[in-house]
Amino acid sequence: MATKRETSRFVTLLALVLVPCLLTTRAAAQGRDLIVEAPAQPSTRGQPAKAPQAGQGRPQPGQGARPSTAAQKVPAPPQGAYDVIEWVVLVCDPNQTAANAERMFQSTLPEFVGARRPAAPAESATLPSPAGVIRVVAGAGAADGEKVDVLVQCPSGRFLGTWPKGKGRPDRQLWEAYELSAQPPQALKELVPGHWFGALRETASLYLRRARAAERFLLYDVEVNYALPLRVSVGDKGAYQLSNNGPSPLHDVTVFKPQDGRWRSGGVEVMPAARGVAPATATAPATMPAGARPGVPAEIAVRMAQRRTGVGGPGVPAPAAPATVPSTQPVAGASFAAVSADSPAAEPAAALAAWGKRLESMGLAAADVPQILRILEKHALDKRRMTVVYRLDPAELDRLLPLEVTPTPRKTVRVGIVVARNIDPAVGDEIDQLIAQLANPSWEEREAASKQLADLGPAARPKLQAALKQKDVEVVWRAERLLQALETPTSPQRRR
Repeated sequence: MATKRETSRFVTLLALVLVPCLLTTRAAAQGRDLIVEAPAQPSTRGQPAKAPQAGQGRPQPGQGARPSTAAQKVPAPPQGAYDVIEWVVLVCDPNQTAANAERMFQSTLPEFVGARRPAAPAESATLPSPAGVIRVVAGAGAADGEKVDVLVQCPSGRFLGTWPKGKGRPDRQLWEAYELSAQPPQALKELVPGHWFGALRETASLYLRRARAAERFLLYDVEVNYALPLRVSVGDKGAYQLSNNGPSPLHDVTVFKPQDGRWRSGGVEVMPAARGVAPATATAPATMPAGARPGVPAEIAVRMAQRRTGVGGPGVPAPAAPATVPSTQPVAGASFAAVSADSPAAEPAAALAAWGKRLESMGLAAADVPQILRILEKHALDKRRMTVVYRLDPAELDRLLPLEVTPTPRKTVRVGIVVARNIDPAVGDEIDQLIAQLANPSWEEREAASKQLADLGPAARPKLQAALKQKDVEVVWRAERLLQALETPTSPQRRR
């Protein structure tokens, strides 16, 4: 009897322990079954939203409120009490696929910037060189100490220099958590007298500060893959026939033709995009990194990606490889415009006066317009060849160089200016004459021809390659040296 009583007591205790565990397990299994067996909702991507039927989306009587499974609404990004103004000058050549190519011109950025482009000689080191400048202009309600993040990307190219220093990769530059202030810092980087950075500091835009770095603007030197869409041929009655082969319109197209140390000009307001060419799609202004979760603010997603991959560390994509050198002939569907450079010949200041007024009307800072005109004077007013200047379509600028500023500015002004060099239809005849001059009995004449061919750069490559087959040893030797110089990369040089 004692044994049966003890057995019964053991079974009772065992039941008290096992039954609650079995009930808990069964409830969990039922919960999983409810989740698995819930009917899948059909995909509505790309379909118009349907209005809910009566009774749907509201708790039924006696059911109580149910937690919503809909995606949470993403809050609007913070708004800044400031405007952002940016300009960039790109120098292009129909024989190259990169605008502002590293060897296209020399850099006049100060030594403390550390640009990768070869440095200009001391006599021209204070003159402006093509670059991009970003300013932050205070609006009503702006307060000192507000922080801003500025991200500029170059999906198809690379940055050769930036100032102030930010968190950089070859294809993007991030100036993070810079404080805005109307008050000048204790000290700015010292400049040589007359340097163009000094002129950029003479404006009413806000100072940007972080730790010991401070400046009144953000600046970048960029090399971007951009095949020049413009083609030029000789038209009727001395006019030029311009064609736009690209998928984006060209604005404020201006032809400059040299004449006895002065320049005649003419232009057209807009050249439409080529028909049948896929339009360029502007990169999303948020420039979200790959793999970012939906609903995460862009600036946070960028920082998360930086912590994950490391800015400037492994995994940095290399600049996109240049495409094939573009054809010099118009494509099917290209838009055309006849332009006569028939204005009275003028000195540089008068020849560029229309561009000065145009830039001022776009809202650029008063200190920036003279510097842009100085860049155009050097690179667009060629004493020997016709050149063309035009303004990029805003969508095309957004595609080439996406810009994101956080908090979101009240207004953003972006101006991209393109200088097309070596586009003169007569440049081919000029190269033929220079190659013939390589055989001149005068050493000075041969040297002058070599220098001019070197200045022409890739535009002279096809004819120099053909010159290698000539019988004149001097011509072949000089052509070989010029071709070798075109293929030999240069490295940054310090000014002496």
